[in-house]
Order: sequence, then C-alpha cells, then structure tokens
Amino acid sequence: MKKTLILISVVLTFSAAWAKMSVDVNDGRGGLTSNSVIDIKHNSSSIWLGTGGGASVTSDGGSTWTTYSAGTIPSDEVSSLAANDRAVWVGTSHSFEYQDQTIPVGDGFGLSRDNGQTWQVLTPEQAHFSGKIPYDLSVYDSIAYAACFYGGLIRTLDYGATWKNMYATQLDSINADSVDYATNTFDSLSNRYFSVKADTTDFPDTFSVWSGTADGIYRYFFTTDFADDFSNGFEKWKSFGSPAPVNLDTTQIHGRTGILDNMGDSTCNSGLISKKLFGAPGGFSMQTDLYLELIDTLGCWAEGGIAFPTNANPNWSDDCSDSAYSAYGLYFSLAYVGEACPDPRVPAPARHHAWFMARFLDENDSLEIFDPFSDSTADHYLNSWNTLKVDIDATGQISFIVISGSNTDTVWAPTA
Repeated sequence: MKKTLILISVVLTFSAAWAKMSVDVNDGRGGLTSNSVIDIKHNSSSIWLGTGGGASVTSDGGSTWTTYSAGTIPSDEVSSLAANDRAVWVGTSHSFEYQDQTIPVGDGFGLSRDNGQTWQVLTPEQAHFSGKIPYDLSVYDSIAYAACFYGGLIRTLDYGATWKNMYATQLDSINADSVDYATNTFDSLSNRYFSVKADTTDFPDTFSVWSGTADGIYRYFFTTDFADDFSNGFEKWKSFGSPAPVNLDTTQIHGRTGILDNMGDSTCNSGLISKKLFGAPGGFSMQTDLYLELIDTLGCWAEGGIAFPTNANPNWSDDCSDSAYSAYGLYFSLAYVGEACPDPRVPAPARHHAWFMARFLDENDSLEIFDPFSDSTADHYLNSWNTLKVDIDATGQISFIVISGSNTDTVWAPTA
C-alpha cells in the first residue's frame, strides 16, 4: 500500500505543474476570434493555432494573440497548418449544402515568410476545388507537402510558385494514380490523402515523407544527394573539367534562386559528380529540375540532365570521346540539336529540335540506348521548368519520366 501511495503522490505532484489555458473568445485574450482549434504548430519564436476563425499566433506565451482571416488568407476556416522558421503555411476550406449534402471545398493556402507580417494567397488546383481540401501540411526546410484528399499529395520546392503531385504508383508502368488524377476519375484510394508528415529521423542519410491515404500508409524516400540546392556551396559534390560550374541567382530570370549553371558541355568538360555512393537493392528514384534555355540555334548541342557514372571515380577525357561519354551507366537528359552538329548519328531532320536522351546498363552490363529520333520532338519543353525523373523498381525495371506542370509523361519504360 505504501508504494501505491507514493506513486499517487508523484502523479499529483506532476499534475499540479499543468496549467489550463482557455481559448474562449470571451475571456479577454485579445486577438482570438474562435474557440474552435483545429491544429497547433510552433516555430522558434511563436505558437500558431489553426481555428474556425482564421490562423492565430502568439509570441508571448498566450498573453496576446493576432488572428489572420479571410482577406489575408484565403478563408476563415483553417483545415491545416505548418510552421518553421522559414515559413508559415495555412490550408483553408469551406463547405456548402447541395441537395441535402454537405460539399467541402478547398480554398488554397496562405503563406507567410516573415512569421505573419505579410501574406501570399496560393490557389493550386490540387487544393482549390470541391473535394480538393488541404487536410494536412508538413514542412521540411523550404519544402512544403500537403495532403489534399481528391487533390492528392502535392509538394512545392519554391514556396508555392509550382506544385507537383506525388503518386504512390509512380513506379508502375501504367502509372495508375496519375491517370486517375489527370482524368478526374478519383477512383484510386491510394490517391486520396488525409495526412502527411516529413520525417528526418534518419537524416542526413535518408529523408522520407509519410502519408495517410484511403488505402493505408505510404512512405516516400528521398536521398539527400539529390536534394542539394547548392545554397551551402558544393560540399557534397566534386567539380570536374573547365570551366567550373557556378551557382547563379536567377530570381529575375526564371523565378528561382540557387540555379546551377555548368557554363559548357554538361556531359563531359564541366559539371558535378556526387562524392557519396549508395546502394538501393529495393529500387529508388532520382530526379532533377531542369530549365534548358535555348540561346543559340546555330550551335551544336545544348543539353542538361541527370546521370550516374559506372564507377566511383570516372575519368572523363578532355576530348569528350565516345569512351568518355559511355562512362555514364544511367543517363537521362533534354537536348537541343543545333545546325552546327556534324555528328553522323544525328539525321538532318533532327536538327533544330529538342529530344530526350536516355541510356542505361542492362543486367548483362550491355549499354541500352533509347533512340530519341524515332519519337516525337521535345521542343515544347524548352525555355521552361521541367522535372526529369528516373524510377527503378525493386526488380530493376527502369522508367524515364518527365513532369511539366501538372502533366506527367513516361518517355520510355519497359513493355510488359
């Protein structure tokens, strides 16, 4: 009995340390407009509440509050919230009655990059329509993820300037979820998202995103080797060739900062290779955002892409010979063929056009090369942002994918 009494005493002692804080709008705490609290998040300086009357913030332990509502953020009803020291994200929605049914509607996001001093209203179509409700938000560094029910799981790398869907069946040859979304079918349960959480438990080796769907939980893995925005220099990368790559501030040119310009031939004389090697027996994805700006149509090749070498320290020759180029074991690029290309492998009709280039080593260590000139041109991908993605599933099957805006196209994939 004595042990029981001691335990109760300890529990009561700790219970006395808790203090109830009312958020009743009538209790005199200035700035609160609702006592319905949907979510609570924090950064290093403030506590944020998502409420039925807007997003409220305190920086003095709850003594005073400031609320941001419709007119500053898209609407009063907050459906999700995320905050760190880089940004505060607020997901909003509303509902209406139609034929005795309540129809939920997403209203988009409010974004503040100065802890509430100024706001942007963002209305990506994935979070701005009936059934496309931003139910949950999660942030990692400058990246934001949103679970938007019918709108799917979306991600932005540039503070909402562009958004891209993440599909659980991206590795499948038929890519069922992207088709389900693009055709407004909304039958795929794995494409109905309710929750999302960025996970840095194993960082820096692995970064992942957990997501809850109507079909269970999905986890997306990202290797940090390909998440480097070069804002801290080239610490993970080794420069090779001449001229050396440079980091450009292209805010006024293409709307993004930290763009890498390799100032020359991207596949031989200049560029970057990662210092870190890793194995992925269960399959993996790699991708890069690419803006191929065409300036000189009279030149030869203008090209950019992503690749893996065949060994840890490839030795590219200065003359860019065929043996130097074949050092790539896995390669995917967007290339423009100009007038001055004497390469006999490029037929004359292929010049003055853009094409996708792809190659990989098969199970017999033989080089497989995708013939670009037998397909349609890629001219409409020039002078705009695109994502080049390579997916390798657990069986070793490779798919080359391009994402442009809300469109996802498979450039090459094995047939069944």
